[in-house]
Amino acid sequence: MSAESTVLLTTSCPTCGEIDAPLSSVVLRVCEEAETSTCVITCGTCHERFEKPADDNMTLLLVTLGVDVSVWSLEPVADRHDELGPLTFTELDAFRDLLSDEARITEGLASL
Repeated sequence: MSAESTVLLTTSCPTCGEIDAPLSSVVLRVCEEAETSTCVITCGTCHERFEKPADDNMTLLLVTLGVDVSVWSLEPVADRHDELGPLTFTELDAFRDLLSDEARITEGLASL
């Protein structure tokens, strides 16, 4: 494929309606245990991310076209649940404080 030609995925953004998204704005997320796939797409107009389910044919097509693939697993979360224990009020307060720190959130988002 030449640098001049770009493959676009036609889909619909919940905010903007029908869009043509370049494959560079698509990540295919595959769950190992559930054997399900989801496309995470970033809209080039509003810059919001949204998800669309991907059946086996769409998954194969996207992988063949070279989109980024992120494989995730349910297992590590289940394994760590017992060792972590329940959240404490101190942890919840610290999390609330982090969420209210707009400067820190803006800085984190800018680094993405």
